Amino acid sequence: MLTVFIVLVALFVIALMVKTHNERNKAARLSRLSLKASEALVNASMHKMRLASMSPEEAFIE
Repeated sequence: MLTVFIVLVALFVIALMVKTHNERNKAARLSRLSLKASEALVNASMHKMRLASMSPEEAFIE
C-alpha cells in the first residue's frame, strides 16, 4: 500500500513538473511573438514615414 502511495505521489510530482515546463515554453513563445509583432509595427511605421517624405514619383518607384 505504501509503495502504491509513493508511486502515485511520484507521478503527481512528475506531472506538475511537465505542466510547469509547458507553461514556461508557452510564455517564452508568446514573448517571442509579441517581440516580432512590435518589430513589425516599428518597421511599418518607419516605412510609412519614409514614403510620406518622398515625392509621388519616388513613392511609385518604391
